Amino acid sequence: MLNIRMQAEIEKAVQAGKLSPAAGKALSQLSPGSYCLHKSWGFGQIAELNFLLHQATIDFASKKGHSMQLQYAAESLTPLAEDHILVQKVTRTESIKALAKDDPSALLRIVLTSYNGKATQDQVAQALAGEIFNEAEFKRWWDNTKKVVKKDGLFAIPAKKTDPILLREQAISHSEELLAAFNVARQTKAQIAALDQIVRHADEIKDAEAINAVIAAVEDAAQKSRRLNTAQAIELVLGRDELAQARKLALNPSAITLAGIIGEEERRMHEILDDIPAAKQRRVLSGYPETWPAESDWATRILTLMTRSNLRVVSECARLLQDRGQQAALRKELERWISDHTISTEVLTWLCKEREGALSDLVDARVLSAILSALERDQFNDIKRGGKLHDLLLEDRELVPDMLSEAEPEVIRDIIRKILLSNVFEELNKRSILGRIV
Repeated sequence: MLNIRMQAEIEKAVQAGKLSPAAGKALSQLSPGSYCLHKSWGFGQIAELNFLLHQATIDFASKKGHSMQLQYAAESLTPLAEDHILVQKVTRTESIKALAKDDPSALLRIVLTSYNGKATQDQVAQALAGEIFNEAEFKRWWDNTKKVVKKDGLFAIPAKKTDPILLREQAISHSEELLAAFNVARQTKAQIAALDQIVRHADEIKDAEAINAVIAAVEDAAQKSRRLNTAQAIELVLGRDELAQARKLALNPSAITLAGIIGEEERRMHEILDDIPAAKQRRVLSGYPETWPAESDWATRILTLMTRSNLRVVSECARLLQDRGQQAALRKELERWISDHTISTEVLTWLCKEREGALSDLVDARVLSAILSALERDQFNDIKRGGKLHDLLLEDRELVPDMLSEAEPEVIRDIIRKILLSNVFEELNKRSILGRIV
């Protein structure tokens, strides 16, 4: 009876010009006791519609008994159905808590359905905040739920937190999802990301024909990217090799190889490695011994690469040499670079950071002199790569004392003269370094 009376009041207000037809239609879904959402005040419940005063009264969580004109209420309030998660967490709090514990997939379906089949992780967190979870509780629940729903097949869980979680109309297996993500990828970067996921879950994909198709598509993409974006071609080849190894598959002898790319692009490898994720750089460098099997060949080329590369690659080059028994070659070349002051700021930074290791005896007054020369050389050539070495020298308060601990007084005086004449350091920083020497 109340709904019929309210509908009559709405029609009367529309006819009198107090409400627009659109506002009247919207207001018919906002009967007293129903729930709504406002952009500024959030979740609320309609307390009263007063057609005599032409006002709506809404109880918002942060503002009880708030009044607004009926026309504005109709335009600014979004009505919420009884099965919307924001309503259910208020009206069925204990049931929703039980669902969160016993059937997280079902709860996530309710949340996504409430938001038209898709919502970001933050939106899910906000929907369940307050009555169901605090921030820490949600994080624990979500970490566990992600593992559960990935097997469910009804949900598409994105790699990025900011991308929406999607509710599918029909469930698909995780292996189908992985293959579908690769097949729909149009950009090489997206293909690489999808391939990495396939490699990670290679044991789940039972379809051997699908795996062969992926390998063929990867090889085709790698050939196309070889000239345009060599770094991406290398990433594709790395993924293909891992997938083939995981599935114990033999590759076509004529297929593109990591060794082939390294051999062709050796002069640019320091630039190419800059565009390859740090996690994959070690695997690329391990291709050098395969490209040039003779120890003297690959070790010499890795040492040359060190002189041109960034700090991360320098570190990986040094590790490869040490792991493959080329410690003596590394030491010999470091001593030569230090003596003739041709050592790069990146290699010096790595050496100083690793001074507690097997090469600790090299970090002496000669290295400090080489540091000063390298910083001045980079400054003169307007090269910005010496910043890390400059900062390390200032921030590591034990570095200068360590390098000068066994130096002769004349050597120390020469170092002091170089520092005083240097334009590399600001005056206060210069005094700080001199203070450590004193």
